[in-house]
Amino acid sequence: MAYTIGSSHEAISLITTAWADRFDTLIASANRSLILAAPFITSGPLRMVAHSRNSRGLEQLDLLTNFTPDSLISGSSNPRAMADLVSDVPVTRVFHLGGLHAKAYVADRSRALITSANLTMNGLYSNTEIGVLVDNDQIASELALHLENLAGVGIQLRPEKLLQLADLTDRFSQETGTAQSQAAGATKEFRDEANHLLNQLRGQSGQTTNSVFGDTIRMALRGGSKTTHDIHLIVQTIHPDMCDDSIDRVIDGVHFGKRWKHMIRNAQQHLKRQGEIELIGGKWRLTSTDGR
Repeated sequence: MAYTIGSSHEAISLITTAWADRFDTLIASANRSLILAAPFITSGPLRMVAHSRNSRGLEQLDLLTNFTPDSLISGSSNPRAMADLVSDVPVTRVFHLGGLHAKAYVADRSRALITSANLTMNGLYSNTEIGVLVDNDQIASELALHLENLAGVGIQLRPEKLLQLADLTDRFSQETGTAQSQAAGATKEFRDEANHLLNQLRGQSGQTTNSVFGDTIRMALRGGSKTTHDIHLIVQTIHPDMCDDSIDRVIDGVHFGKRWKHMIRNAQQHLKRQGEIELIGGKWRLTSTDGR
């Protein structure tokens, strides 16, 4: 069921049924680019993408997802299926963002589905979902830019690393399937290994904590001036894996608050010295007018 708001060429439609049909129509309409963002992504919808009539001609196909250990264990995230998509559609890039909860799908920066539905078979066929179909160049382009900015502060996983993550998950499933009594210990070990792999990938990509926090602060300030407290909330929401409240900054046995907040202060001061941001009336803002 769809309820249309606006003119026929700039419509925003409320979608409450036929999610699979709407998604299939969206991806089939893409001639240049697709951006697919969802915390849960499984093999069925990715096969729909790979078999879409225009997928081989795309210039860009970005997946933005969230490889939490729990979603890997439950099978609601499938890194092996994502590696297969990269093989089928080589322009595909896969990004991990620890705080991703959004579900949004954009074709050619001109049409978008913004929805409660994850990119899973249940999300497309079984669950009671709701969302909107946006056929508006400006809104879709702004959404695409926002998702690209999020991808820019995430971790890109190339096929070999996706397969490494998949192998790690398979090994965990085999171990816990044959030794239930050891499941709790194996789960902790799996979480540690999965998080270590993702953190290792961030380091190998040349992303330092300072650069990630700096990029995230810039992105946050594009939406307007923010207090340091506002910035803390935004950065922790986007990067929960990098903002561990259990770890303090300790010097000579003295605790000086949360370590991640100190790192954000370092990133703020670096951006300030570079002339990119300034503090006016207790709020940080970008100094440039173009938002960079």
